[in-house]
Amino acid sequence: ERGAGIVRQLLTIARKNPVEFSSVKINETVTEMVQLIKETFPKLITVNIDLDPSVPETIADQTQIQQILLNLCVNARDAMPQGGVLTIQTRLVSGDSLSDRFREVNDTHYVHISVSDTGTGIEESAKQKIFEPFYTTKGEGKGTGLGLAVVYGVVRSHHGFIDLKSEVGKGSTFHVFLPVIADPNHSQSNNTLLAQNTLGGKETILLVEDEEALLSFLRRELESMGYHVLEAHDGVEAINIFKSNKDNISVVVSDLGLPKLGGWESYLKMKEIKPDVRVLLASGYFDTQLQSSMTTAGVNGCLSKPYDIKDLLTKLRSTIDKPYNKN
Repeated sequence: ERGAGIVRQLLTIARKNPVEFSSVKINETVTEMVQLIKETFPKLITVNIDLDPSVPETIADQTQIQQILLNLCVNARDAMPQGGVLTIQTRLVSGDSLSDRFREVNDTHYVHISVSDTGTGIEESAKQKIFEPFYTTKGEGKGTGLGLAVVYGVVRSHHGFIDLKSEVGKGSTFHVFLPVIADPNHSQSNNTLLAQNTLGGKETILLVEDEEALLSFLRRELESMGYHVLEAHDGVEAINIFKSNKDNISVVVSDLGLPKLGGWESYLKMKEIKPDVRVLLASGYFDTQLQSSMTTAGVNGCLSKPYDIKDLLTKLRSTIDKPYNKN
């Protein structure tokens, strides 16, 4: 898990990790992170939060915002080995108030997230390098030097800004500013349209997954929504089942990494059997170039693993209804 985490952080730094923007409630995200911190950080560290109720929802990548908070809080924890106070604040600030500090301010409002500690502080010479990959002030074996580089990369990918105020012996405060971007599609009616009873169906789904527990779980979820499910455990089996049932299968939901024959290669062979086959491919990571090629070739959508059932059901229904939907 640590190795996978480092890979994800490297991909974030290189901006190779796919970003999934959605409407995010920053204050709720902070509250959830604080609950985790209080359960896992040493009891010598007191955690305080001060959340501005006027902070609105904004379009961002939920997972990457969580990563900003986690990395900054872990950094603060490590700066207080003998204990201290960790404070997280949120504020809504105007873009005009930031224009003197940051040249690239373009948005009207920004969410200001600050993470403060009462720890050892950071020397002036280190401040210039603090956001560089693999640079760390921690001892051997105590840090990869990726945490703050990831924070910087995520903030910049969100067109935001980050600032550091620190004094040796008096602690540090990291200031993160993220633009407030409204979701044009967000409305109560949209949420109603996604009610669970609109996402079921009677169609036949070919489910291709080599993890037995995950396959069983997905089958139960789909069958509970009324779908008929055919199973395959590898790419070769999937092609054989598809060949025998091509006229009855409405959509193929397939993992990308499969034994014997991968999901992408399986799709190409299914397309030879039935050119208008509809497929959703799932993976823990999609290479941007490959994803573009898959879309061009006719893949109907990509699902991020671990599966989000609502996302799966929504994309499944959308794919099935697409020929009859003018939109």
